[in-house]
Amino acid sequence: MRQRRKVPARLILSGIAVAVALPLVTPALAAERLQLTWWQAWTNHPTRVELINSYIKGFSARYPGVTVEPVFVLPGELGSKARVAIAGGAVPDVLMLTAWDLAAFAHAGMLVPLDEFANSERVNLRGFNQADLQLGRFGGKLYGLPHISGGASQFIIYHKELFAKAGLPDQAPATWKELKEYAKKLTRSEGGKITQLGYNGYDLVPYLYSNNGTLFSPDARRVTFQSAEAREVFALFTELQQIVGGRPAINQFYAGKEGSDENSNFPFYLGQIGMMLGWQAIFKNIGAAAPGLPFGVGVMPANDLNPKAEGHGTTNNPYAWFYVIPKGVPPERQLAAFRWIAWLTANTQGGALFPMTMGRPAPWMEVNRRREYFDTNPEWGNVIKVLMADVVVPVTPVQREIMSYISQAQSRLLNGQMSGDAALEEAARLAQAKLDEAYAR
Repeated sequence: MRQRRKVPARLILSGIAVAVALPLVTPALAAERLQLTWWQAWTNHPTRVELINSYIKGFSARYPGVTVEPVFVLPGELGSKARVAIAGGAVPDVLMLTAWDLAAFAHAGMLVPLDEFANSERVNLRGFNQADLQLGRFGGKLYGLPHISGGASQFIIYHKELFAKAGLPDQAPATWKELKEYAKKLTRSEGGKITQLGYNGYDLVPYLYSNNGTLFSPDARRVTFQSAEAREVFALFTELQQIVGGRPAINQFYAGKEGSDENSNFPFYLGQIGMMLGWQAIFKNIGAAAPGLPFGVGVMPANDLNPKAEGHGTTNNPYAWFYVIPKGVPPERQLAAFRWIAWLTANTQGGALFPMTMGRPAPWMEVNRRREYFDTNPEWGNVIKVLMADVVVPVTPVQREIMSYISQAQSRLLNGQMSGDAALEEAARLAQAKLDEAYAR
């Protein structure tokens, strides 16, 4: 049975004693001015530009003679442009990548291992959320340090006023049985049309891990989601859909409604959805689009019929961002590049506080106890519980392709195009073939 990581009291009340020792710049670096090139996806917003400039200024003060040139690249283009740059030999010194791209790049030999730098610079790796840090490893080596956590990205978020009106307790459902009961009580219909949707959010991965299932073998070379646990998840999804009115009625409910949680007309904000799957960016979006919204947060519900099941989200998702050193960066520049990475991720005088400006959990755990989080998010204590309940899913070199197969399987199930068993078997067959192909290269 997986052991859920308990939230240490000191995390919320008195903090965690973590530190990173960053030695002053070496004489060799000080003797010659060095400008690092940093590819990132943050400087498209004026407030972020100001913040990042302050990080660069602080870094240059700590390491005289070294500065940083931030180069903005669209998030969806970082991976593809980096491949071209590495192939052509014109690489940035520091590159921002998702956990999925990091694994693919590391497998292809396109990244510089960071283990020796982390040791020589005495970076306290224990200061990171270990579920995030693990995603920066591939093949037993450390290739990236996390800047934006992939944790607390799969949880139940619920509308407190709708719960109260339905006579439900002020807490998220802890089991699949409660999830179905709550969904039924929260659903309202008039004239055959859904006016209030009790539940929305169908994602195999967190429900699978909340049923003691897995996506891959521990070595990430074999898919394991064509399992009894996965079939039970798909059976749950089918039942949930029927409880709230069926797929045609759900589609009708969403017709013409706002689909983005960045908009104030998002149905959950308007009290038209009782509970749903949440992700870490929704807290910042609520503050901007629906300030004062009475919402609650809870860990993923577990299958009450499986004695080994516990509620878990996962950190292996496209929301986890890392900083890496691409292959091709000259050895004499790599130390300075690593120091910039450490400044951004493992130092509260540098960029470790950056996730807080987005209302998202920070990989550098010391940050998550800061009062600003609790002041702006009344559910922050529960967000930390979600973060600590997260488990690590092994990362493969073809994660994006495999997740697309799973997404297709879910869509076919939910739209009545395939049975759950057939959809899972097809997705597993395609995923295993893709894995075998990747590891054969």
